[in-house]
Amino acid sequence: MKKAFAVAALLVLVCSSFAFATDDFLYPGVMGQRVNGSQPFPYESYGAWCNPSATLSLSLACPAPRDQVTKSIANGWVKVIDKHYSANITARVCVPYRNASNGAVYWWNWLMTSTGSGPQVQHLTHGTVGTNTISPAYYYVVLPPTYNGNASCLISYYMNENN
Repeated sequence: MKKAFAVAALLVLVCSSFAFATDDFLYPGVMGQRVNGSQPFPYESYGAWCNPSATLSLSLACPAPRDQVTKSIANGWVKVIDKHYSANITARVCVPYRNASNGAVYWWNWLMTSTGSGPQVQHLTHGTVGTNTISPAYYYVVLPPTYNGNASCLISYYMNENN
């Protein structure tokens, strides 16, 4: 009887843990793609993209492949280093949807902005973002120009789906 109770308790524990499961995705910054061909080419530094231009910002579209398209995005973050004294790094969670009858409609959720500059890593975080079954998700990150030769960088980004 004790053995049966122990097995039943173990099954309840294991099965109930799935109800609270999350689906985590962590991506290197170098997965981001340059948005505009006239922008500077980023340089890679240990898996991060950095902006080498002294005059131009660099916009990156960072795909966040998902495997639970019927679920919302629970939360996430973008990890950056902002080395420009006055221009902040901005990042948005983007969930686009193209309406066949009237063209493109975009939902831009959770504008995140770096605060201050220096060598420290900043985590730009967001909360829940609603999606639908035909909407991909990505981060849109803008890195400011270098300042005194110091480049701002996109280190990595993370997305957590609700299960």
